[in-house]
Amino acid sequence: MIKTSLLLYFLMIGLVNFCLGQEVAPTQNPYFRPTENYLILRNKGAYNRVRFFAGDKITFRRKNEKDRITAEIAQVRKNSIIVWGTEIPISEIEQITVLNKSHFGKVMRATGGFARKGGGLFSLVGAGNYLLTSNHADAEFALKTGLSAFAFGQALLLFKKRKYNITPNRPLQVLQRYVY
Repeated sequence: MIKTSLLLYFLMIGLVNFCLGQEVAPTQNPYFRPTENYLILRNKGAYNRVRFFAGDKITFRRKNEKDRITAEIAQVRKNSIIVWGTEIPISEIEQITVLNKSHFGKVMRATGGFARKGGGLFSLVGAGNYLLTSNHADAEFALKTGLSAFAFGQALLLFKKRKYNITPNRPLQVLQRYVY
């Protein structure tokens, strides 16, 4: 009898605590407090998102301008960001350029870096052989191979960055980060 009573007592305490814990939403909980705002760029209905916090570098283009602005975010406000001491409304940002952090992008950057460095070194060796030896056919082959490897590495730089247009399906929003 005592075992059953104790078991029911602890079960009721656990049930009451479990139910009380679900009444308060995290944003209304007094123990949660907003610390800072941050920008988020996401596709609607998709999990992939890019976050920009204060102190991050951002590259963007404003509406009706051709130049891109690369700057460090000083502060993120409710509807604007501050860069270089200037407040820029989020509604004026038309396009954001982001470093491609996907696995494919990482492989392409590594391959491009290896091809550029190897091609530059191979071109240097081919040019040295061309100047120092009388067999110009082999030296020209080494020089042309090195230059083509360098050009291949430069072409892979196209996969380094991605450009995202700000549209209704890919909005740029400001969210608050909460800390417990």
